[in-house]
Amino acid sequence: MGVTATFRSVTEQQMARARQDPSYAAHLLNELPEGDETPLDSSLSVRRTTFHIERFSLDLWESLVRDAPVNVFMGADYLDLNWDYDEGDALDDDEDDDRSQAMELDSGLIAELADWLSSVRFEDVYDGPDEHDFIKDDFEEFRTFVLAVAERGEGGLFHVA
Repeated sequence: MGVTATFRSVTEQQMARARQDPSYAAHLLNELPEGDETPLDSSLSVRRTTFHIERFSLDLWESLVRDAPVNVFMGADYLDLNWDYDEGDALDDDEDDDRSQAMELDSGLIAELADWLSSVRFEDVYDGPDEHDFIKDDFEEFRTFVLAVAERGEGGLFHVA
């Protein structure tokens, strides 16, 4: 059984603030912006800023995007998260249980990934059993999301919980 992976598109200003403020970064990943309930197969999906993969399996997804020009799930740049942002108080050094990190994908990396995703077919990247339709659906929704983020010129944050 997998976990949930969250992708959140961010503007350059949001990314800069998230790098400086772990509480703000966690808030971006945790709060669903108005309008994000739009289904990805809708023409309004280009406005979505958050994408979730339920039953996330790192091994499976790494195999799906192994030929991508971008390391989608194990990048080089990470920022800290502080999930206690509702508490209003900074954590003591002893209280870092709720801290974690999110991977950064700048707008250039998102654009490279979008270029690759626009030319690849699911059948080219998945050679597993046919009964896993949810994988194809997730992959197609991921493609739609990344293409929309690239079109807006935004970057992204990736977090697994």
